[in-house]
Amino acid sequence: MTEQDTPVRDWPKFDMVQSMNDLSLGEMEEWEDLTGLVFTATSRSGMPAKGLIGLMFIAYRRSIPDLTIEEVRSRTIADLGGAEDAVATEDEDPS
Repeated sequence: MTEQDTPVRDWPKFDMVQSMNDLSLGEMEEWEDLTGLVFTATSRSGMPAKGLIGLMFIAYRRSIPDLTIEEVRSRTIADLGGAEDAVATEDEDPS
């Protein structure tokens, strides 16, 4: 899928912890099949990029049924939401 073919999406805010907590058992199984990872291992060792992509794909697909995994792969860390809260700009007062 090229950038020209990618639809413009109104992406909902992504909350990784909430998305993990909201997975059904079937979605957990799908996530493991999609990523090749073991779901419970990520709670101890952290979420690798492959796991995050799989989680975002499953979570976003609930509200965007025609979503492709390639669209999720094209997202950036800044797109995830919350990144703007973590970085203060020069104009902001840190106090």
